[in-house]
Amino acid sequence: MAWPLWVVPMGMYLNVDVFEERGVALPPQDWTWEQFVETARQLTFTRDNGEQVYGWAGFVDPGVVNTWGLFMNEGESVRPVVDGQFGFDSPEAIAAIQRYADLAVVEKVTPPDFGAMADADVKGGFTNGQIAMIVDATGPAAQFAADGVNYEIYPIPTVGGNDTVTIGAVGLIAVVQQDDQARLEAGMDLARYLTSSAVQEDVPPGPETPVGFYLAPGARASVQVAPPLDNFLPFVQYMYVTPILENWSEMTRIVHPALQNVIFGELTAEEAMTEIAPEIDELLAEEGQ
Repeated sequence: MAWPLWVVPMGMYLNVDVFEERGVALPPQDWTWEQFVETARQLTFTRDNGEQVYGWAGFVDPGVVNTWGLFMNEGESVRPVVDGQFGFDSPEAIAAIQRYADLAVVEKVTPPDFGAMADADVKGGFTNGQIAMIVDATGPAAQFAADGVNYEIYPIPTVGGNDTVTIGAVGLIAVVQQDDQARLEAGMDLARYLTSSAVQEDVPPGPETPVGFYLAPGARASVQVAPPLDNFLPFVQYMYVTPILENWSEMTRIVHPALQNVIFGELTAEEAMTEIAPEIDELLAEEGQ
């Protein structure tokens, strides 16, 4: 059994100090892909001391889907699984993935190791002002604030008039089924408390807990998260949650190197996604999807 704790959508973090350094105005909140790319171009530059600054980056890894919203914004048909089959080999998905990879291959607005960067390097580059924009979940907001980073949180840019979309997950507090009724009730009481508004009152924002107990918008309507996490609240209503599949992790381990090959310019999106489609469709068939 599990109690929903919080909802974790991805958002775009903008380092305001880099914008001001470069003399670039912050884009509108309802920005388009074209505005995002142009902003990333303007924020890719070399400082007088020789330090290179890049417009955008994100963490790409088999265990995360942080950056997927930047190609899933092509439309509702661009999803990892569509009608029980692999969805990233459709013409729409292929075009979207290529557009996303072209941030590195064509636009050159990402660090040269984008696609293989460690999560700490992405966050560190943003904190140090070497990366102007990153896409990430709610968790880093508190640390960035504690580190004194001057930043804004934006939605994922839209494409071609499509609805806004982001990707994310729901965090849970699990209670293990057991025969000891007293222990079971104690576990349920603790889970109830840890997912309530009461715990936020007991662990308010302070020096040790900059945003209080909650590191993401609460799953309960009664939970009020502290700034800057409240900036993520509008994203929750259009957040895509990855499907619950037994073979999901195995599927992402197939998608990951294919996506890397596109980001590195070694394969086109069409070549990479078409190549892995049969293997993933086989996995989905095993699921009875």
